[in-house]
Amino acid sequence: MKTKTNNGRANLGLLFVAIGVIFIMNTLNLIPDIIHDVIFSWQMLLIAIGVFNLFSKNYTPAIILLTIGVLFMIPEIIYIDYNYRKLFWPAALIVTGIVLIVRRNKGFDKTDFLDSKYNSTEYIDHASIFGGNKTMYASKNFKGGRVTSIFGGSEVNFHNSQIDGNVAVIDVFTIFGGSKFIIPQDWDAQIDVIAIFGGFTDKRFMGTKNFATDDINQTNKTLIIKGFTIFGGGDIRNA
Repeated sequence: MKTKTNNGRANLGLLFVAIGVIFIMNTLNLIPDIIHDVIFSWQMLLIAIGVFNLFSKNYTPAIILLTIGVLFMIPEIIYIDYNYRKLFWPAALIVTGIVLIVRRNKGFDKTDFLDSKYNSTEYIDHASIFGGNKTMYASKNFKGGRVTSIFGGSEVNFHNSQIDGNVAVIDVFTIFGGSKFIIPQDWDAQIDVIAIFGGFTDKRFMGTKNFATDDINQTNKTLIIKGFTIFGGGDIRNA
């Protein structure tokens, strides 16, 4: 885990260096006009973020961002008839759908929790696309799952749930959307989410007592939120 974190910071550092060099070259008028508009475009921004995630081995957001960026960059480089341009968004949606299907079938934490031999109450697998949902989740042996939000949002309330063992992990994936997790006060929480043009925050009310430290020996229950969000975000709350 430490190596992965260090690699992520190194990749982010290289990205900032590259951006800084490009801006210096632009200030010194070293960038030809023919490629200026290509470099300073929203498509190139998505491509750059996609490449960053590719090097960080976050393949799902990398593929989606690179697909959208490259598809809409092509008309800026070569002429394409308008009727063919209208096919770009459907193509991007198809690629996104395929990536999400592969991601779903890949399993979670080296275990295919969607297999019928596992109790469906042990894991969640929520997807909100162009909409939203609120769920009161009740499980006595919750182990984790996935929450996907694309142009939509999800709210999951775990007040009637208990973590099976010590740790449960939820993998979030958000594009132009958000997710909210309401957890009991005696649960600890850790956030390991890559957020680009957005954020994922801990909004729990701890009061005068810090359950993350004071009651760790008593409860020893931790919910880990990990994943990726761009142009969106989420939070963890107690209520």
